[in-house]
Amino acid sequence: MILNGIKQDIIQLFRQWCGEEPTALESISAHGSTRQYWRCTSASHGCVAAWNNDVRENEAFFYFASLLKDRGIAVPEVYAVHAERLLYLQQDLGDETLAKRLLVDGDRVAWFRRVLDDLLCLQTLGKEGKVDFAKAYPRRAMDRQAWQWDFNYFKYNFLKLQHIHFDEQRLEEDFQTLIDFLLSGSVNYLMYRDFQPRNIMVSPANKLYYIDFQGARQGSPFYDVASLLYSSSAGLDDLQRATLLEYYLDKLNQTAGHASLDADIEAQRHDFYAHVLARKMQAFGAYGYRGLFEGKESFVRSIAPAAAELKTLLLNHPLPLQLPELEKVFQQIIALHPEVVSSQQQQTVADTTKEPLTVQVFSFSYKHGYPHDDSGNGGGYAFDCRALPNPGRYAAYKHKTGRDEEVRQYLESAEHAAAVDAFFQHAAAMVCPHVENFVQRGFANLMVGFGCTGGQHRSVYFAERMARYLHEKYPKVQIKLSHQEQPQLGVVIL
Repeated sequence: MILNGIKQDIIQLFRQWCGEEPTALESISAHGSTRQYWRCTSASHGCVAAWNNDVRENEAFFYFASLLKDRGIAVPEVYAVHAERLLYLQQDLGDETLAKRLLVDGDRVAWFRRVLDDLLCLQTLGKEGKVDFAKAYPRRAMDRQAWQWDFNYFKYNFLKLQHIHFDEQRLEEDFQTLIDFLLSGSVNYLMYRDFQPRNIMVSPANKLYYIDFQGARQGSPFYDVASLLYSSSAGLDDLQRATLLEYYLDKLNQTAGHASLDADIEAQRHDFYAHVLARKMQAFGAYGYRGLFEGKESFVRSIAPAAAELKTLLLNHPLPLQLPELEKVFQQIIALHPEVVSSQQQQTVADTTKEPLTVQVFSFSYKHGYPHDDSGNGGGYAFDCRALPNPGRYAAYKHKTGRDEEVRQYLESAEHAAAVDAFFQHAAAMVCPHVENFVQRGFANLMVGFGCTGGQHRSVYFAERMARYLHEKYPKVQIKLSHQEQPQLGVVIL
């Protein structure tokens, strides 16, 4: 009944906004949020309707949306707001996040440099005194109380649920020591709070838009950089992170109007890695609450990779302060998930393997069957694409292949993207552990095939996408891409 009432309010607000009757109202996933979203369209207008019963949070969103837009930061435009301030219509930015784009396209370092440029422009609003932090929600600043909330979130929603042993008094003392360090640097910038690739949209023209900034507040500039570079969806290795951090620090110091001394830069690095650690703790809290408590499997699956990354972080970037009880807690988390190999360990294994792994990624037609395995390894995966939308049914695509832009746009259109992306993510989730296991064991060959009816459209698209994805994720693994039914496309070695 409540949901029907919300939908009626959406329809009424849509009419008031554009004067047209909506012809479609499609629910959109909110992932970890309790907000609800719908894509609403009519003959000539479209928008995303958002409903959230927290009025103060909504007001923070409206304020920061206006502020950032005036600054020249691309954010969704707010079209209309319901009188009760629980419902609003905003610009529809499509479905492609930067996280999705990074799976298949582009130079990651180049993408993130663009993002960091925008971030710094946003952050300096706070330092310039152009933000009314009284509008922030739930607190005006990332102060001691806000940090305590984050660390309690980590303690009660992750450590307790994972049965991690700790001395509560000593752990609280370490929390206070870490908070003192986090507050000792510059904390007068605008902090975005949840700055990560899933909250950055990419337009068809490659313009970047920023969403989910309703938690913005005053704080350190390094928290957002830590959130971005260490996001699980960023896909960056340690070298790329280090390169991007130095790029950001150089820009930050230029903005401050001086070139920092080496000692200042080192202090900034320590500040940054302390914020990485704090962000990791907040993330573990989310994995515990959303995954272990609410039972959302994607959050549970995130725990083990995060533990492996924590191990690498502690090894390579020790902090200039003593946190003995917190260190014990971290070591217990790492020990609970020993089966995950970090990306850095994967790289080390690949470097020392006598015969590098070759992954043969190919497309094929089920009419002619799975290609013969010449390696003697016994084959690998065959993913059946025939349940997905088929471009081959339309005359416009008859003479195209899955490598052509027109076919890619068809499969990644708003109508089909959810099914196509889900299929790819499931395939990647199976293939990646297999690749890592074969690298560890010194195997030389793995086959990954995608089949469809004719071996022309869907199978070619997914083979191309998987080859690029594996090449990005495992640069030391050789990828051999071929298409059984499309010999004119040739064989590509990545």
